[in-house]
Amino acid sequence: DFMEERDIAIVPLVSVPDNVESILSIVFGGVPANEMNEVEVEAFVATTFDFLFENLGQALPPVLVEEVTFLSQSLSQLSPGNASSSANSEEEPVAAELTVNIGVSGEYLPPP
Repeated sequence: DFMEERDIAIVPLVSVPDNVESILSIVFGGVPANEMNEVEVEAFVATTFDFLFENLGQALPPVLVEEVTFLSQSLSQLSPGNASSSANSEEEPVAAELTVNIGVSGEYLPPP
């Protein structure tokens, strides 16, 4: 019977994209001692998406970035230098270190 079921393995002629996810921590040093507000977070996510989309999309083999998600941020005060070294040290803004955690998801396109 021609229409009987057959167990035939089908091998794709092109590579099948793999879904990939990663969590990135980006540390910014010497920033003002404030966390990002909602508008700054949105701008950061959009800018990071654009950067990763363009750069990873041109890599060989490429990764097509689909989404960048803001996960968290933490602020660490940098220890002040020698306070007596400057007469204006009380007026200078305190520098800090901001760590931003983002999730990145996309598709890895393996070579054929």
